[in-house]
Amino acid sequence: MPLALMTQTDLPIGRKYYNVDEDGLALKGYDPVSYFTNGPELGKATLSYRHEGLLYRFHSEDNRIKFQETPEDYLPQYGGYCAFGLGAPAGKYGSNPEPFDVDPTSFEILNGRLYLFFKNELFRSKTYWDSENKSALIRQADSLWQAMEEKYHALKIPPGMSCKAPPETLDMAFLVGKWQINYKQRFKGGDYRETQGIWYGHFSPDGRSIIDYWGEGMPVSGINVRTFDAYTGKWSMTWNQNNSIGNKALLEGERRGDRIIFMTKYWELDPSGQYLNRITFHNIQKERFFYYIDTSTDGGKTWIEKTTIIEAHRLSETTDND
Repeated sequence: MPLALMTQTDLPIGRKYYNVDEDGLALKGYDPVSYFTNGPELGKATLSYRHEGLLYRFHSEDNRIKFQETPEDYLPQYGGYCAFGLGAPAGKYGSNPEPFDVDPTSFEILNGRLYLFFKNELFRSKTYWDSENKSALIRQADSLWQAMEEKYHALKIPPGMSCKAPPETLDMAFLVGKWQINYKQRFKGGDYRETQGIWYGHFSPDGRSIIDYWGEGMPVSGINVRTFDAYTGKWSMTWNQNNSIGNKALLEGERRGDRIIFMTKYWELDPSGQYLNRITFHNIQKERFFYYIDTSTDGGKTWIEKTTIIEAHRLSETTDND
């Protein structure tokens, strides 16, 4: 596909990978070549060029041509994130190394490389950058950024997902679409009752969460909202049951190997927390997946396994309303 025709779905994924806006615009619209000549200048929308899915704007046609010929000479380091944020010693300045946003007018050219820095009224990271051993900062930032590139480089954003969503959002993105469900629920005596229904999933309007409607044709129906919390490294899931007043729950989940497991954090109908569900997605494939629920009535000391078993087969990659 010609670079000029690339769309958002071709962008490398994740807020930790490239510092771009929702349209893939890099450097907040500043001309990357201008940093090496007259200092940062805003580019023009009429003078733009896509490189590896990211959009760059240029102040002049000459600068655009220079960039097209050798883009690697002008690209900002660390995907346009703050060099000090990735290079700073852990905890010394109140945070651990991580990608921070930048003020594109705060920069340094060092050994032919463009470094950008965070700046606001309270904190000017370049001041601290200048006070530290820059070689040590760069070694650490280079190492962290290489690890991020190796983790995220091959990933692509599916339609509907924001390029600012945490990359781990892909863990649950398989739910997007329309699914045929074979639903088995165990009742007293150990027998299962089997029903069929439909499960719908789609991205939230901001592209950062997954909303799924569960239960068409089944005895229980409701809405789930699933969001990956990059701070805790876990999934947050809220469940609101449509046909039972007050029945809602908060669950927390994480990937464990090839499985994704959610655990009830709080169940409003039982504030003592004694009634717990453990939900496991497994054997996840593009066209089908499996799911079961274990239940505990003693706070997780013992579990009744597979009180619910679900087999899902994909009907389409989108819902009827997409």
